Amino acid sequence: MEQCVVCGAALRQGDEWCGQCYAPRNTSHPSYRGPGAIGTSEFADPRLRPPTQPHEVKFSRFRGGPTSMGVVGRVLTSILALLLACAIYLYIFPVIVGEASRRTLLLYLVPAVPVLLAVLRRVWRPHRIS
Repeated sequence: MEQCVVCGAALRQGDEWCGQCYAPRNTSHPSYRGPGAIGTSEFADPRLRPPTQPHEVKFSRFRGGPTSMGVVGRVLTSILALLLACAIYLYIFPVIVGEASRRTLLLYLVPAVPVLLAVLRRVWRPHRIS
């Protein structure tokens, strides 16, 4: 059996690509840039890239980042969650239980408070901003 020149895995008869690193069978060097290869070093194999300086990762609860919302979005999401919990209690829960009283309020609060706290905790946790 032949071996892949990039990763050293065994190649089966008739395979055109390495099953481990997906390099073409006729690859002659690990830095092969043939048809279909990604041209930028940004997406190339990290083992072939020169080492870079580590950058500081910052987390924030109030500043928005590329994948998180800022304080305004978090406040609006929190208000929406509270309004949704109130709407469920006022309009849906009495239909399910059949009555609206103090007893049913306690019955509603037992599952609703932990769920609401979990949602608010998820909304207000620190997110990566850089």
